[in-house]
Amino acid sequence: MAELSTYVTDNRTVPFMDQLWPNPKVQQTMLSGLQEVFSGQSTPDKVLKAMDSDYSAGS
Repeated sequence: MAELSTYVTDNRTVPFMDQLWPNPKVQQTMLSGLQEVFSGQSTPDKVLKAMDSDYSAGS
């Protein structure tokens, strides 16, 4: 913890992107969507639209 606290104090850390998302569904949609993209069942645009929809739904 001592070493980590120096990074926090020096403002050299950033939150994970999902820590700022309004609900956990956005991350679930992203993870399942990535699998669908890699398997050819979806496209990046479709995944992003689904993530936007979940994000807009709020908490």
